[in-house]
Formats: sequence, C-alpha cells, structure tokens
Amino acid sequence: MNVRRATALLPSGTLLAACVLGACGALVPTAAARCRVYESGVSVWRDTARKQPASARASANWALAILHGGPAEPAPAAILMARRLLERAVEIDPGGHLGLVDLAVLVRGEDPDRAIDLCRRAVALRPRHAGGHHVLGTLLVGRDPAAAERHLTIAAELAPREPDTLVNLANLLLAGGNPGRAVPLYRRALEIDPGHRLAAHNLAVATGAAGGDSR
Repeated sequence: MNVRRATALLPSGTLLAACVLGACGALVPTAAARCRVYESGVSVWRDTARKQPASARASANWALAILHGGPAEPAPAAILMARRLLERAVEIDPGGHLGLVDLAVLVRGEDPDRAIDLCRRAVALRPRHAGGHHVLGTLLVGRDPAAAERHLTIAAELAPREPDTLVNLANLLLAGGNPGRAVPLYRRALEIDPGHRLAAHNLAVATGAAGGDSR
C-alpha cells in the first residue's frame, strides 16, 4: 500500500496528515542525506515516546516520522509499526486529533466504517484541516456522493495547491455526470503538476463528454 500517494484515485484515495517534524523535514541535497534526516526524525520521536509513554503526541509523531519522513515508501513492517503507534496515540487521548487521519488511511481497506468515523472525528476537532476533509470525502464517494463532494470541495478550498484533491473532486463530478464542472479542476491540477497522468487522461475524457477541446 502506498501510504504517501494514496490520493490519486477514487474511491479510496486520501491525503495524509502533515508530519510534525520541524527541522527534520528540511530539504537536503542527496538521498544519503535524506536517509540521515529520516533516521534522525524517527530516532528523536522514538526516544521521546519511550521516555514519555503516556504522550499521545510522541507516539503520533513517531508514527508520522516513519510514514512520511523517509526518502522512500516505508516497508510493510514499518507501516505496521506506525499503525500500532497511531492506535496507541488514539487510546491515550481518545478526544484528541493526533493521528486520526493517518490511522484512517491505514485501516480503510479492512474497516472502512472505522476509517470514516476517525475522519469525522478529525474534521469535527479540526474543521480547517484539509487532509481530514479529503480523506472523508474519498471514503464517502460510494456511500454519499453529495457529502463526498462537500468534503472534497472544502479540502480544495483549504488546500488549493494540492493536485490530488482537485483530481478527486473532478473525478467525482465526472462520474456524477458533470464533465463541464470537472474540466477546470483537471486543468488546475495540471497547472500545479504537469506530469499528473490521471488528470491529463481524465481531462481528455471530461472535455470530450462536455463537447469541448481539452487544450
């Protein structure tokens, strides 16, 4: 499972929550340097979590460092570790928002109902968190298209430079018989990411369905 770019396709796409790593997320010039930064970020939060086992923040940030801090997609064992840490964070602080969206991403395949519940909690606690709305929107596509459109629209408004959000919203509109509304969203996504293949392909489909020119 690609936990980083799980946002490109409906109905099961998602935008992962931002990793709270501070300086550990700084740009570095080489793959080796990126690995060192990743190991540093993971070790910092691992040590913090071990010293503060009752800290939901430490457990959640350790998980997020594993999921988002490295130069490559995390291995299955690392993803499993991250899930356990996120479960711990939610158990420690059931009323908090830490890790809810990322945990929803990790459980959505086996338990979509729980994933939806986690995302609803996340957006209730942080209504201006684009990731929570994006995940919830993609999870609701097959159940409640109107609610899915509402959450994806909010996500696109909160994160207007996130191409996958625009593409997922456009996909929903296209599938719902609104190619004319989908076309400008695909175009915006391609302006941000000219190499977005799904946006380019679906722009041609939507433009043809709308009776226009995709150029």
